[in-house]
Amino acid sequence: MMSRSPKQRFILLLVLSALVLALGIAVAVTFVNSTTWGELRSRLTGVYPAPSLGMTLDRELKVIGLVPGSAAESKGVRIGDVVYAVNREPVSSASRVLQILEREQNAASVRLGLVRHKNKLDVIVQPVPPPDDAPSAP
Repeated sequence: MMSRSPKQRFILLLVLSALVLALGIAVAVTFVNSTTWGELRSRLTGVYPAPSLGMTLDRELKVIGLVPGSAAESKGVRIGDVVYAVNREPVSSASRVLQILEREQNAASVRLGLVRHKNKLDVIVQPVPPPDDAPSAP
């Protein structure tokens, strides 16, 4: 195997560093382009607002906030309930719940499968569509 001079090693290290930096930038750009700022905020904070229902979830799908008089609160959703399904579709992440709610934002109703104190219950909620100028859900 051929021995490299210190200058050659330095140039090789410089080239490899540039490649790693370029790869990191490419990954970051891809992530930012495929993620809305709302999604990024939710991933960093662990708080997932569902404005069409007037409730907020954490990473474990637990309801951690309700807007007084909202669709969810008026149908009996409580702080501490855990969402396990939306329209009978099992969910395992808060971002998946929000994707389904966004898809169903113009539906007449949405069925939430909830767990409350180890008991399963279904709640049918009428989502409130966002105003035309509102940003989409994260």
